[in-house]
Formats: sequence, C-alpha cells, structure tokens
Amino acid sequence: MQPELATLDCGTIVFGEQIFVARMSDLREMATLMREAGVKPELECFDLGHIEIAKKLVSEGTIDGPALFQFCLSTGNGAPASPTVLQAMRELLPSGAIWGGFGCGSDEMPVVAQIVPMGGHVRVGLEDNIYLRRGVLASNAGLVENAVGIIERMGGSVATPAEARSILGVSKRG
Repeated sequence: MQPELATLDCGTIVFGEQIFVARMSDLREMATLMREAGVKPELECFDLGHIEIAKKLVSEGTIDGPALFQFCLSTGNGAPASPTVLQAMRELLPSGAIWGGFGCGSDEMPVVAQIVPMGGHVRVGLEDNIYLRRGVLASNAGLVENAVGIIERMGGSVATPAEARSILGVSKRG
C-alpha cells in the first residue's frame, strides 16, 4: 500500500550529533519521485530558511500546488515553539498554501493551541512526544484526544478522514 502523504524535509538539520543534508538536487529528485508515485509531499520546515527552499521547489513546478507546509517546532535544533516564530513562519508562506505544524515534547499541546486560531492544521503523535502529561506515557489515541479537546474548547472542529483528504487534495489509497 502506498502512502497518501510523505515527508520531504526542506533543509539541512542537525539532530544530536547527526547532520541530515538536504541538497536542492536531492530534494528535486525526491519530490519528482513522490509526484510520479501520486504521493503528496509534506514540506517539513524546521526553520525560516526551509520555507524559502520549499517555496523554490513550488515555484519551479517540482511540487504541485497547493503545497502542504508543515512547521516542525521545538525539535532542539530548529525553530522554537514561540508565537513570534510561528507568526513569522506563517507570513512567509505563499498564497493558497495549506499549512500546519507540531511541537515536540512538552510543546506539543501548546502548539496546537497556537496554531488553531491562526488557521493552521495540527499534527500530534508519538513521533513528536511520548508523554500525555509529565510522567504519564502516551498513546497516539490519547494525544489525539487531548488535541481534539483543545481544538473543540477553542471553538474549532476536527476534520474527518474524508474531509482531511479533501483539504489536502489527496485520495484514499486501498
């Protein structure tokens, strides 16, 4: 089964002692392979410069629009999860971009609360945070329930899987 979405990290980033290099030639090749496979790239942006790289891929036609930008906050080596940084990242987006974001660790739920009123989409899960609250290990279901509660208390609503696919411009794969 092929995925509907796949991550395309749009810039070089350091995780611990490892450096993950994202050369433009590699990004173009990966984006082309995704397009040929019918997979929408999730343009992961860990910093402001990564948004500029992603926009270049879009402007070159390497990424079909509308592009999906994912802000990756509080990873330890990129943009922090502050309202000022989040606003700056959003302001750099091209017109019509679909966007969302996530915070890592203890910033996961506060980022949900920051993104919703700005009109963005959110992502939560064990990839970004293993705790439901201090000292309590999470499950993906528990993290989603927490996020849904925050979104609904803020007056928002959560998309169904079919609605999410429509928003993202992807088709369900069997």
